[in-house]
Amino acid sequence: MSAGISGGAAQATGVATFSTGALTNSGAANGTATYTVTATNAAACNTVTFTVVVTIQPTLTASLANPATICSGASVAAVAPTANIAGTTYTWTLPTMSAGISGGAAQATGVATFSTGALTNSGAANGTATYTVTATNAAACNTVTFTVVVTIQPTLTASLANPATICSGASVAAVAPTANIAGTTYTWTLPTMSAGISGGAAQATGVATFSTGALTNSGAANGTATYTVTATNAAACNTVTFTVVVTIQPTLTASLANLATICSGASVAAVAPTANIAGTTYTWTLPTMSAGISGGAAQATGVATFSTGALTNSGAANGTATYTVTATNAAACNTVTFTVVVTIQPTLTASLANPATICSGASVAAVAPTANIAGTTYTWTLPTMSAGISGGAAQATGVATFSTGALTNSGAANGTATYTVTATNAAACNTVTFTVVVTIQPTLTASLANPATICSGASVAAVAPTANIAGTTYTWTLPTMSAGISGGAAQATGVATFSTGALTNSGAANGTATYTVTATNAAACNTVTFTVVVTIQPTLTASLANRATICSGASVAAVAPTANIAGTTYTWTLPTMSAGISGGAAQATGVAQFSTGALTNSGAANGTATYTVTATNAAACNTVTFTVVVTIQPTLTASLANLGNHLFRSKCSSSCTNSQYRRNNLHLDTANDECRNQWWGSTGNRSSNFLNRSIDKLRSSQRHSDLYGNGNECSSM
Repeated sequence: MSAGISGGAAQATGVATFSTGALTNSGAANGTATYTVTATNAAACNTVTFTVVVTIQPTLTASLANPATICSGASVAAVAPTANIAGTTYTWTLPTMSAGISGGAAQATGVATFSTGALTNSGAANGTATYTVTATNAAACNTVTFTVVVTIQPTLTASLANPATICSGASVAAVAPTANIAGTTYTWTLPTMSAGISGGAAQATGVATFSTGALTNSGAANGTATYTVTATNAAACNTVTFTVVVTIQPTLTASLANLATICSGASVAAVAPTANIAGTTYTWTLPTMSAGISGGAAQATGVATFSTGALTNSGAANGTATYTVTATNAAACNTVTFTVVVTIQPTLTASLANPATICSGASVAAVAPTANIAGTTYTWTLPTMSAGISGGAAQATGVATFSTGALTNSGAANGTATYTVTATNAAACNTVTFTVVVTIQPTLTASLANPATICSGASVAAVAPTANIAGTTYTWTLPTMSAGISGGAAQATGVATFSTGALTNSGAANGTATYTVTATNAAACNTVTFTVVVTIQPTLTASLANRATICSGASVAAVAPTANIAGTTYTWTLPTMSAGISGGAAQATGVAQFSTGALTNSGAANGTATYTVTATNAAACNTVTFTVVVTIQPTLTASLANLGNHLFRSKCSSSCTNSQYRRNNLHLDTANDECRNQWWGSTGNRSSNFLNRSIDKLRSSQRHSDLYGNGNECSSM
């Protein structure tokens, strides 16, 4: 038997049927009793054994904790009790209910979960419904009963009496409404307010007490703020709303606008301030006065109107007398103070600086002269005008600003119109005159000559165009450029000088960038456009092919290198020379052609002189270097051993002269293969002369000067 199982019986003698005897399960879960059974046949020939496993249920236990408090009219939804045997089912009768509780439901057939049915609490406090539940296990072996007590809250009631009247700007402090359920909380929206009431506060989350927030009454009579309060009980079962009406007394407001400026020695006559409560009265002390102001009067007892007493200004500018006035409500609810500032004019002074220069045909728009008294007005006569100036207008009635009327300058230089202006203060206390001189510009003219040719990559630096009006400024757009020209810059805001920005010429010849320039005079009167054409040289290229081989002692005569810019000149330093080469010449100042100077080769083989040439274009924009390699042949030296009877010498002829001479020439006779003496004149044929077939490349055409000598002389081998 498994743990908790007891009982059972054995069978020692053979019987026809199997039985277990009573089996008890004292545990909390199913247990087993396993029997081993031996079967024997009638002749007792043989036996066989087998097992029988008996499962025994324990005694049933079941329970359900009391559910949470529910609201009146609600129910406990289906909830499964706890049982030690799976498949246990439950039944219950109608509940036993406390006073005020009604509803509920019985369950006659077994179900897997417990529920109450709707329960209502018509009382003023919590009540209970007690259910007796019977649990039955799956095999209906046994049953067990337990109770479930459900607590039901009553319907919520809550209220708050209207609080006492409060002053404007005050609030109702936290006060707890009355509710029949402990733990009730309250929320409210912003109040509905009568005219003149402002402020208050809403409460979005539940709190235990009610408060209003500050409430202000800007009116002249009591006003109200009506709050709608929502009460919610602790279980949030239901809510109830009620209203709280708060009465707010008004705050006294009173003021008096600052009065019109008065003349020195005058006073403000009795004037009634503005107040929101009828019957308000006013008192004030002596005024606070700025420098130069004297006089004024205080008022110690309440009166309905304000007045200043006589005030005097002995200064040169407006002064003030500031009164502090105390207003008192007729019901003495509260008081409020305000200030009244009285401005007192001095003797009038007025002027206007000469306005900025204007354009011909324009006018000085309305501009207010400077006066020490606000509200001063101005009149003027027709202006006195310099030669070439016409137009202008007079002003016979007082106005607040000065203007000229249209003024025209038909001349070529600035002209003037001089106005005599009369100022009169607002109270017409006194007048003063002053003059205004208006300068009128003529029509603008401006130009700029085309600048000198510039190099590629350079720019025209700031240069001032010529204009007939000082202070003229210039703007320009991007230039129109010929093929190969790029760069340049526009100028969108007016400047005093013209410049181009860097301009590049990628071509092989001069190009142009044409700028359209707009000139505007200092007063922006009018504009004039002109063009500036800038010529840009290309980048210099230059070269010279290496020259033909020259003889020792010779030079390369003047030869012009190839360059893409006319007028290019060339300089060079002394050449770099291979061994045995000497001579040559440098060129420090620019020349149009290249030459070497005499170069000598004292060696036995060709040598070179390498010149580094610098080319500079006509505008000295840029330079380029290239090399010229000159090859110089050495001086020929030759000798010939005696050739026996075939070689002989001949003495110089006595007939040699400066113009004609003879030389003894060794001539190889190809017919008989022997040397013979031959006399040649200075114009004789010197080709195809060979000393011997075995002497390679010794041709008289290549070694002529070495075999025959030079100049006017005779020579022999």
